[in-house]
Amino acid sequence: MPESFVHVTNVHGDQQRVPANWLDMFPGQFTPLEADQPQQAEYPDGDPTEKWTIAQLTAYAAAHGVDVTGASVKADYLGAINGATTPPVLAAPNPPPATTDPAADADTPQNLDTSTNDPAAAADKE
Repeated sequence: MPESFVHVTNVHGDQQRVPANWLDMFPGQFTPLEADQPQQAEYPDGDPTEKWTIAQLTAYAAAHGVDVTGASVKADYLGAINGATTPPVLAAPNPPPATTDPAADADTPQNLDTSTNDPAAAADKE
């Protein structure tokens, strides 16, 4: 995981960039600088496309009041921006009906004694 850095002023008045965990490791030695005003991210003219970066899609969404909470991939951002919804999940089709053709059931023993699952016992009953 990359280490994060902060811009600070040290006790001598010098500005530096130091690892963020130094603020906790050396209390009172550094004063974080005021954060610059966040700059408005830019995005291309026109409607968003898959060629746009996530930063551009996020900026477009913010500028147009689109909630992209939970979006993590371009398709999520584009879906939120375009008002797309997830297509409904279709139920599996019904299985075909069982055949009633005796020829199709020719391999199925008709005289199987199901109480024992023993074909010989079924043959004895005939």
